[in-house]
Amino acid sequence: MHEYSIKSDFGIIDLDDIDKVERILEKIIVSDVNVGLDLFSVIIGYPGTSMIVDRVLFQLENFSGKKSLILKTDFYQNEEELLNAVFWGSSYFKIEVYNVFELNELKRIISDRLQKANIAFRIEVYNQKNNLVNAYELLQR
Repeated sequence: MHEYSIKSDFGIIDLDDIDKVERILEKIIVSDVNVGLDLFSVIIGYPGTSMIVDRVLFQLENFSGKKSLILKTDFYQNEEELLNAVFWGSSYFKIEVYNVFELNELKRIISDRLQKANIAFRIEVYNQKNNLVNAYELLQR
């Protein structure tokens, strides 16, 4: 698995800064069918976060067979708020910025698209002691 740490690899802590996000996008080249995105200590911004997730997902589609993406964060909200924050403005899922969905509808949109692409997606939420506190399987393999 190849893991990108947004803070360590790119020195970015605020994904609200689209100029910085665009520099990250230029550097993300997926070369493995299993990818990790580490967003520890990073401010989830919109549409910056979804732009990075989109970049990885679009590139994963170039591979055949099963693929996976694991997003790790210490941004803790309830599942609905977290998923809306991560996917606002997603071109991959065709979700416009600030278009808030109820949890079941949002999960349906995400899982339908991931299933077509054969991509498993998991979001892991950690506390400050680096303990896993929640995991959301958006499409499981």
